[in-house]
Amino acid sequence: MNIERILEHLGPLIACDSQNPPRDIDAGSSMFEYIKRVLPKEFEVDIVDHGSGHVTLFARRGKPEVLFNCHLDTVPVGDGWRMPPLELTVRDGRAWG
Repeated sequence: MNIERILEHLGPLIACDSQNPPRDIDAGSSMFEYIKRVLPKEFEVDIVDHGSGHVTLFARRGKPEVLFNCHLDTVPVGDGWRMPPLELTVRDGRAWG
């Protein structure tokens, strides 16, 4: 996968507001909808809303031998950002967001 393809997906994911607190996400949140939409059709996707901002997305294809476990929430936006925190900014070969 090349860097352009990675950035193509990184932008929409950074735009998903997953700040914790307030942990205001559920199974219908934009990050889960985006992932479900862009995965190839051969993936089985299960999204379980456990309540209180706890959601599990499990995507599998075939008989997997490898598991990737990702943590999706972020710290709250605070003062001092030089770039928009919920928007992908690419400058001088680096990505912020």
